[in-house]
This record gives sequence, C-alpha cells and structure tokens, in this order.
Amino acid sequence: MIKKVLAKPEYNERTILGTIEEKGTIYINKKYRFLCKDSKTAEFSVGITKLNKIVDLINEIANEFESSSISTKINELVLLCNEENIVSLKSFLGLSKQIVTESNEEYLPSNGEKGILLLQRTLSEDADAYFLDEPELGMGNSFIDTNIRPIISSLAKQHKTIVVATHNANIAVRTLPYLSIFRTHQNGEYNTYIGNPFNDKLKNISDETDVKSWTKESLHTLEGGKEAFYERKSIYETSGE
Repeated sequence: MIKKVLAKPEYNERTILGTIEEKGTIYINKKYRFLCKDSKTAEFSVGITKLNKIVDLINEIANEFESSSISTKINELVLLCNEENIVSLKSFLGLSKQIVTESNEEYLPSNGEKGILLLQRTLSEDADAYFLDEPELGMGNSFIDTNIRPIISSLAKQHKTIVVATHNANIAVRTLPYLSIFRTHQNGEYNTYIGNPFNDKLKNISDETDVKSWTKESLHTLEGGKEAFYERKSIYETSGE
C-alpha cells in the first residue's frame, strides 16, 4: 500500500558549515522524510493538500481495483499528477534544513556569525580563484589570524588565486602576498600602486618615479597590530633595505 511506502522514517544528513568560537563546529542538517502527518508545506515543491489527495486516490484505486468507478479514479489521478508534473515518489519526499550545533541543537547565528560561516564555507569549496571583499568585517582579529589566515595561506600553497580587499594586517601581511595593490585618493585624484613586501616597494602604475614604502603605507593603512609586520621582516629580509 502507498501509505506504508510513505511512512518510512526520516533521514538526516549533516554537513559542516564552519566553526564559531565558543560554539564549536556548526552544521547544516538536512532532514528528508516522506509525506506524513507532521510534514510542512515548506518541505515540498507541491502543496501538501494536493499530495495528500494523490495518496488518497492511489489507496482508493488499490482498495477498489475491481470497482466500476476504477477508470474514473485513474483518470483523476493521471490528470492531477500531470497538472503538478509528478512522475515519481520524489515529489512526496520533503526536505527541510536547520543549522545545528555538535549536539544537534538548533542554532540561530547572529549576522556576524553568518558572515563567518559563509566565508568558511566559501573557502572550503574547490575553485581556481577566490575573491574576498573585506572578509574581516564582523570578526575578531584573533579569530581571523587563527582560523581564516591559515585557510587562505593553504589555498595559496595549492596554487589557487586569492584576491582580497582588506584592511587587516594579518590577512594582508601574514598570508605572504605575491602582489599588493594600493589605492590613494588625494585632492580629487586617484592613484594606483603595485608592489610586494619582498622588495618593500609600491610603484605608481602611471609614474614609475613615484615609489612608496610598502611597510610604511601598510602600517598607516592596515589594522590588526604590528606583530604581523615584525613577522614580515623576518620572512622578507632584504639586502640592506
């Protein structure tokens, strides 16, 4: 009988969303379950009322297979399934999603935590290039240095391209950037400089004689503490500069 088929237990599937300080690992829990008395409309692409009507029709057909009205019931079932484009039992499989903790308790992240989880999930996906616009927003500096920076550095070692717009020193310096782009705006005029921490220079792309110190400009512009710059000195030690 169709109701026995649709009465299968629910199935839960958890995937890691990210990590939040003091909360631990956070997961997305996907709950799959066939149509039942506890089902909610949001779990299905077709309204529950119509799905229940189809189930009732199937059971009527199964119970009254030799009835004179069987052909009418079958035609009604076919029309209803065609109307909703139902071709398999997949339409009766509902899906809901919850964000849960390690102990499977439902958890509602704050806006800042949502940004942290979204960034971690984005960086965990396999891609050739990643573009991040101020990923440090809403995050503590210690969290950035402990959790986000190592991920960016690891991706760079895998020869991935990571483009980051940031004001954070731990991201801009400790990730050991291959190229830095610095923009200035003064008296209504914009200038673009490129360089890297290895030679401690930033050159104006429109005027090669206009050269700035990468370290000095970074210290003035970036946030996150001088520790990053002291570490940079030991890594990018140059000859007498």
